[in-house]
Parts: sequence; structure tokens; C-alpha cells
Amino acid sequence: MKNASIRWKLLLLAAVAVLTLVVMGGFSALQSSHLNRQMVGALDRQQTYLEAVNTARGVQVAFKIQVQEWKNILLRGKDAQAFDKHLAGFDKEEAQVIAGLEKLDGLARRLGIADRLKVAEAGSTFAKLGPAYRAALKSYERTAGDPAATVDKLVRGIDREPTQMIDGLVAQIQSAAAENGAAEQAAAAATYRTMLLWLGAFLALALALLAALSFYLIRAITGPVQLLEGTITRIAATGDLTQRVGIDQRDEIGRMASAFNDMMGKMHSLVGQVAVSVQTVDHTAGELAHTSGLLNDASHAQSESVASNAAAIEELTVAIATVAEVAGDVHGQSQESVSSTNAGSQQVSELVAEIHRIRDTVDDVARVVEDFVHSTSAITHMTQEVREIADQTNLLALNAAIEAARAGEAGRGFAVVADEVRKLAEKSGGSASEIARLASAIVSQTDQVRAAVGAGLQSIEASAGLAGGVEGTLEQARGKVEQASRGVDEIVLSVREQQVASTEIAQNMERISSSAEEASEVAGQMSQSAVQLRSAAGGLSTAIAGFRV
Repeated sequence: MKNASIRWKLLLLAAVAVLTLVVMGGFSALQSSHLNRQMVGALDRQQTYLEAVNTARGVQVAFKIQVQEWKNILLRGKDAQAFDKHLAGFDKEEAQVIAGLEKLDGLARRLGIADRLKVAEAGSTFAKLGPAYRAALKSYERTAGDPAATVDKLVRGIDREPTQMIDGLVAQIQSAAAENGAAEQAAAAATYRTMLLWLGAFLALALALLAALSFYLIRAITGPVQLLEGTITRIAATGDLTQRVGIDQRDEIGRMASAFNDMMGKMHSLVGQVAVSVQTVDHTAGELAHTSGLLNDASHAQSESVASNAAAIEELTVAIATVAEVAGDVHGQSQESVSSTNAGSQQVSELVAEIHRIRDTVDDVARVVEDFVHSTSAITHMTQEVREIADQTNLLALNAAIEAARAGEAGRGFAVVADEVRKLAEKSGGSASEIARLASAIVSQTDQVRAAVGAGLQSIEASAGLAGGVEGTLEQARGKVEQASRGVDEIVLSVREQQVASTEIAQNMERISSSAEEASEVAGQMSQSAVQLRSAAGGLSTAIAGFRV
């Protein structure tokens, strides 16, 4: 990790962030699927319970109508047509009760409450009722004074036990439905709490991991850059060319620091060589001035002095040529350092672009969360419509009950059905209210997710700001390196000027050697040239005095 490039470090951070989002998304999808399956199963069981309650209610109503038909037979049986009509109604309701009990037994077995309801026992008891009534009808004599009382005495009270058992079935099924609803709500609440707990744990772990990795990568990038900046600042302030950057990592910043150290080493060597050359030039200029004085005092020693000075000038020319060659090498190294700094700045720019792409990805996540909130709002709207339909149904059931009451005895069965419709409407309204409450809770949790995504965006913006700061620091470093390169260019130019001056001195010495009669004039020129040379050497010495070598 220490020797990895900045690009790979940032790619690792992005990969960890994406992997964290994928894991959290997968876990959320898995938990949502589990909760959906649980809700579908609960809805199916609730529908089955509702069907069982309706069936039991239908059996209860059919049985009451059957008993009423029996009473109609006794009261209106003297009329043969009425007798047959009500007997047919009695048989029809009996068949409906038997079919309803068989259906109810199947639903109870499907729900696993057959042992609790004992539908078969109720059916067996009811099966004895019909034959008993029919046997009693054989004693019905239309010519008798009160045949109804005679027949009624034979079967009085035999419908009490079936009535109690059927009414008990209705109560037991309603109780079982209520218990199932409470159990389903408790299971859904437990699943919801578990999902929230795991999501919170995943989110906390992901944030801790990303924060730790981001902190490490930021330190790994900004720490060496700050160290490099401090070293460059100290060199610019003190002129100490012995300063080096102590970075041992092998990424882009480490390679840039290594190139900077190499450049400073070569510059240190170059300035040392220039200092030595300046001392040599100064010493040689002094000798040249002394020689020119001797020429003025003793012209007969002119030839020997000229030969000595020619040799000194030759050595000076060779030294200056050497300095010029070294200065050219330093100039090339400075250009390479500028190129390396430009490459580093470009890579940091790529880093900033990568951070912006991460921010765009998190923006996409935020938009998906907003779409989810809109979908939840649509569910709430549909739930409101269901509640309004339930209220209208309740009102219609109330009107139907009023009309059944007006109808009197003939509307009694319809009143029971209207009452059941009213209860079903009230239950539908309650379920719609519960769905609305759950939708509101989902919206609240989605707001928390939105807040977490906003915090992630702020962290990414902060990372982009830090990367931008690094880019600015590299730009400053590049400016410093380019400034140093221009300084080296000036040193090369000065050395070339010294080389030209030494060439001119050599030509003057040749003219002195060829024209002895102009010795005095040439000696004066040599004296003047020596003063100029010492002045140039002094200026160069002052220029490099600010460097520590």
C-alpha cells in the first residue's frame, strides 16, 4: 500500500465505497423480499380468515332462515301451497347450511384450526335436526284444531344446541382471526426492527471503514506533499543546497521527491564548481595585473611574462569550458524536473476528476431515494381512496340496515347481511389506516437515508477540496522548479560570457607576443582586462554567496 500509486489508492477507495453500497443494497433487497413474502402470506391468511368468517356468518343466517321457514310451515301449513312453499325453503336453507359447514371445515383445516372449531361435530348435530323436523311433520293434520302446537311440542327445543354450536363457530372464528392479525403484526414489527438494526450496523461499519480508508489515503498523499513543500520553502529562504526531501515511498510523489533530490545534488555540485572556478579566475586576474605592471617596469622580460600569462589564460579557458559543460547538464536536469512536476499536476487533476465521478454516483443514489419517496406517497394516496370507499360502504350498509328494519320480518335476514357488510367496511378502513401509518414510517426512514446520502456528498466535496489543494500546491512547486531552471539558465549564460572573455584575452596575448614594440600599449590593455575580469569574478562570487554548499 505504501508503494502504490495515487491513482490505485483512489481506485481502491472508490471500489470500497461501491462495494459497500452494493452490499447494503443487496441486504436491503433481501430483507425487503423477506418482508414482502411475509406480508403476502399474512394477507393470504387474512383473506382465508375473512372467507371463513363470511362462511360462518352465511351458515348462521341460513340456519336462522331455516328455523323461520319451519315456523312458517307450522303457522301457514293449513294452506297446502304455503306448506309446500315453506317446506321447499326449509330444504333449501338446510342444504345451504350443510354446504357452508363443509366449506368451513375445509377452510379450518387449511388454517390449522379444525381441532379448535370442531366443525364436524357441529355438522353432525345439525344433521340430526332435519330428520327430526320431518318426522314431526308426519303428525301435522290440517283438519285438526291446532296442528302447529301438536307438531311444535314434538320438536320444541331441539334447535337450541345447533344454534349454540353455530353461534360458537362464528365467535371462535372471529377470535382466531383477531389472534392471527395480532400475531402477524407482531411478526412484521419484529422483522422490521431486525432489518433496521442490521441496516444501521451495516451503515455504521461502512462509514467507519470509508472514514478510516479516506483518512489514511489523505495522509498518504498530503503528508509527503507537505514535506516536499517545506523543504522547497527552506531552500528558497536559506539558500541551503544541502537540504533533501526525506520521502521513501515509491508513488508519484516519492518519484518526484527523488527527482528533486537528484536535481538539488547536481545543483550543489555545480555551485561548488562555480565557486572554485571564481577563486581561480580571481587569482589568475591578480597574476595578470602583476604581470602587466612588470611589463611597464621591464620590457626585456616581456616575452617570458607573455608566455606565462598565455599558459594561465589557456588553463582558465579549459576551466570555463568545463563549467559550461556542467552548467548545460544542470540545465537539462532542471527541464526534466519541470516535466516531472507537470506530470504530477496532471495526475492530481485526474484525481479531482475521479472524485467528481464518485460524487455523480452518490447523486444518482439520492435521486433513486427521491423516486422511492414518490412511490410511497402514491401508496398513501391509494390508501386514502380505500379509506373513502370503506366509509361509503359503511354508509350504504347503514342505509341498508334502516331499509331492512322498515321491511320488518321479511328484511331480518337482509339486516344481518347489511351488518356484516358494515363490519367489513370498518375493518377495511382500519387496515387502510394501518397501511397509511406504515407508509408514513417508511417515508420517515427514507428521510434518514436521504440525510445519510447528503452527508456522503459533503464528505466527497471535502475530498475534492483537499485534492484541489494538492493540485494548487503542485502548481506552486512547479513554479519554484521553473524559477530554479531560469536561475540555471542565467548561470549558463554567465559562464558562456566568461568563455568569450577568456578567448579575447588569449587573442590579446597572441598580439602581444607578435608585436614586441607595442608592449606598453598591450600591457595597459592587459591591466584593464584583468580589472574587468576580477570585477566579473567578484560579481559571480557575490551571486553564489547566498548558497550553502
